[in-house]
Amino acid sequence: MGSIPTASTIHSSHAARRHRRGDCAIKLGYIVVAVVAVIITIFALQNADPANVRFLFWRLEAVPVAGLVLASLIAGLLIAGLPLAIRLGVWRSRARSLESRAKATIDERDRPIPRTPPTP
Repeated sequence: MGSIPTASTIHSSHAARRHRRGDCAIKLGYIVVAVVAVIITIFALQNADPANVRFLFWRLEAVPVAGLVLASLIAGLLIAGLPLAIRLGVWRSRARSLESRAKATIDERDRPIPRTPPTP
């Protein structure tokens, strides 16, 4: 017969599975980034033809197509990343605030209660 799992063994088992899933997700992320980097490199090497660019009052001549596309990709990443960075900063601020409130609550809970002597 098997032993009955306790709460701590169940918790450690779940934590180990979550840790393994996190490792797999990180490895998958590295693989995806490597594949995208290879695709972008191939694209840049195959598209070196010059192109003319006009935007409002600007005019650029003989700019490589790969440079235009990569510059557009970088601009898009920056534009999309800015709101995400702001939101991340807000989340971190909230987390710090909640951590300090939780610590204050725990400190208050653990503070000994002063005993008053009984009145005669």
